Amino acid sequence: MTRRNPTDILLLILAVFFPPLTAFFKRGFGSDLLINIALTILGFLPGLLHAWYLVFEHPYETTGYEQLES
Repeated sequence: MTRRNPTDILLLILAVFFPPLTAFFKRGFGSDLLINIALTILGFLPGLLHAWYLVFEHPYETTGYEQLES
């Protein structure tokens, strides 16, 4: 199992309270957010599962800087 970034862990917890906010933070304003809003309106559980899917499918990427040699 891969180690999760603390940002992803916080997003998983946030999804329990308001799934569309997690979709917005993860993917921005787009189709994933609209799908999540629709799923949350239809039922809380589908919206929650979709938000968790987004977090697991698109993990937080750190593109750290290269260290310069002196």
